[in-house]
Amino acid sequence: MKKNDILKANLLLSDYTLAYGNEEDQRVFLELLDRYVVSLDDPTISALFVKLTSNDNDEVRELYAQILADTLEARVKEVA
Repeated sequence: MKKNDILKANLLLSDYTLAYGNEEDQRVFLELLDRYVVSLDDPTISALFVKLTSNDNDEVRELYAQILADTLEARVKEVA
């Protein structure tokens, strides 16, 4: 797992959450984030990303985004 990829994934997730209300921007950020999630090859991050992208409830998606952000930050500390 590369620290740089984790940082990029974390930044894209942050951009996704900041784009709340703009569905087109959110879609773009999720597509880009998907590439980094795959390259990280981390089952926890992958599972959280699937939950985030497969849910239609805004509140639930927001919770999964927060959990995913916390997990990414923990991974950054692990590889630092």
